[in-house]
Amino acid sequence: MKSIFIIILLISSSICTMKNSKVMKVKKDTSNTASHSLYTAINIKCTEAVCPSPNFCNDEGDTCYCARGYVNDPRNSNPNTYCSYKQHKQLTSFLWELLTNFGIGHLIIGNVWKGLFKMLFSIVFFTLCGLIIAKILTIEKSKDILGIVVTLSIYVSFIILFIWWIVDIVLFAGNKYKDHNKVPLKHW
Repeated sequence: MKSIFIIILLISSSICTMKNSKVMKVKKDTSNTASHSLYTAINIKCTEAVCPSPNFCNDEGDTCYCARGYVNDPRNSNPNTYCSYKQHKQLTSFLWELLTNFGIGHLIIGNVWKGLFKMLFSIVFFTLCGLIIAKILTIEKSKDILGIVVTLSIYVSFIILFIWWIVDIVLFAGNKYKDHNKVPLKHW
């Protein structure tokens, strides 16, 4: 089990892309129109009111750079404030998925339907496991069709959950999932 965990971490760390630890900079725009990417707002009048701390303005006062863990609000709920959306943490989601395999990592980042579906699938799986164990303990080696179907469904469910767990771990470790607003997670 330890070797599988180490292999998963090695694979996922090789997939990860290293990002700049402070900001993601974008080429300076020389036009006079305001524009912004996920991590910057260019050609604006940059003040503390439109670029709140911990974000910062450049020396010319025309660009707001988002600090690590903040991005421009994709919902555009306040168009005169930049870098105000706090990203969800990749590490928190990764650890919840690694340790539980119940879809909690998806729920944390706001992907409710994916998290609930995985949680429901896991609950059904563990219920089937309980049924087959109870059947094994109460009935002597019977060859009824229900027992065979339940046993087979447990094996298939276990294989599906295991593969799903590995895929989620690799995708969370590689920061491939986005939150419910399509914003990338805050890199480790």
